[in-house]
Amino acid sequence: MGYLRTYLFLQPTDGRTDIAIMAKGGKKKERRERRPNSSSTDLSSVLYMILAALVAIAALLAVGIVRSGGSGLFGALSGDRKGPAEESGGGASHYESEAYTSGVKEDVVPASPDSAALLSKDAVRAYLEPETHPDSKIRGLPSDLSRWPPGEMGIGVRLDEAKMGEAEAAKKKRMWNSHAFEEYISELISYDRSLPDWRGDWCRSEYPSSAAGLTPMSVVICFHNEAWSTLVRTVHSIVNRTPDHLLEEILLLDDASDMEHLGERLDSYMARFPKVRIVRQRERQGLIRSRMHGAEMAKGKVLTFLDSHVECGIGWAEPLLHRIKDNPKVIVSPVIDAINDTTFYYQFIT
Repeated sequence: MGYLRTYLFLQPTDGRTDIAIMAKGGKKKERRERRPNSSSTDLSSVLYMILAALVAIAALLAVGIVRSGGSGLFGALSGDRKGPAEESGGGASHYESEAYTSGVKEDVVPASPDSAALLSKDAVRAYLEPETHPDSKIRGLPSDLSRWPPGEMGIGVRLDEAKMGEAEAAKKKRMWNSHAFEEYISELISYDRSLPDWRGDWCRSEYPSSAAGLTPMSVVICFHNEAWSTLVRTVHSIVNRTPDHLLEEILLLDDASDMEHLGERLDSYMARFPKVRIVRQRERQGLIRSRMHGAEMAKGKVLTFLDSHVECGIGWAEPLLHRIKDNPKVIVSPVIDAINDTTFYYQFIT
């Protein structure tokens, strides 16, 4: 999955699951220097040091067990599976030992936004960065990108403002001021833009969507005054790349947005997706309270919280649901790729 500005787009490319541990924080207390009595040591200080040492030892043991895929609680968190490097018996990373010889090939489709018709073709330029994926040809791009649809296969877009009309240049600036990213460029890119299949053969075979016992998920997306194109592309990517039997619903929770495009226009557009529901809050609640509200409203037994400006990659959901199948008590997090906030270039993150 990628994430803009970083736009977060969840893409568990190697099936790796990162475990986030949340700790409660307390108020910082002022420390006063205490000089120990020459004949005795403060008992509470001794107990504190012993406790701290035990916690540190437990933490080190826990990390060691998780990384080694041990049994018991921490073994369940790690899924008790060997990674590709372990299976090959070497110390190479997952991507160094993987093969990328098969998988889904997405069609490249031309974008059809209104903004594209107002621009000279010479004003739109393809933007590339050095490929960070081990397979440098993973995007399957032609040598000549002059006729390549904007953004397809995750490439970026640059605009030659000297070849833009004055009205379009002013519109581009207004859009940046509204959302602090290049919304104008986002609108040049198809809602269904194609992305590379980052996964290797091991990941595809290890996490099949047809496996029994995978629980359908409710995807909860909270937003406030989100840009139209990024919100719609988020929904399209979830619908397009999540097997239907694994998607319970997409719950769009509007945190008191006041932009016109997020009212009746959004209701009308999302009506084409039977699994999309829109819930609106009359008063602004903020992200965390909104997500709690979304959790209460969701129908599914598995909840997935996404930002409102993401693109889900091919095979994004299966590794998460397989981990939850192994241990329903875990909280899993995907590998998150990056989308450039000015070019919308989709970058592979290891």
